[in-house]
Amino acid sequence: MVKFLVAIVYLRQLPNVRFFEVVDGRGKFKSLTIIDSATLISQNNNTILRSFINAIELNHLENVGLETSKEFLDLSATSVEAYKKIKASGKNFIAVLDDSQNLIGVVLQSRLEEYFSALVINAVEKK
Repeated sequence: MVKFLVAIVYLRQLPNVRFFEVVDGRGKFKSLTIIDSATLISQNNNTILRSFINAIELNHLENVGLETSKEFLDLSATSVEAYKKIKASGKNFIAVLDDSQNLIGVVLQSRLEEYFSALVINAVEKK
């Protein structure tokens, strides 16, 4: 119960937290989970938060009911490569790692789609 209350306090203090990264013993990327603090701390979703806390303790986030991905891109990946990998993973995001396998960013499918739409619109307008 204490861990549950601490998690609620933590999420309330940091309402803009969007991702939870799991690393191995050397600090290298293992997985990334997208979270919605407001959803996790609402009264109706205590079960999800409890499951999330238990999953963290057991180091098993895959089946916690939150979107988790082990997929990642290298820093040198293009936008098209990123989009293809996101679509293939079935997730809405993908982690971007540096050469040392450290998380340096996240690419969202929705942002890539906005970018591609803007490119198409600009190309049409130039005709």
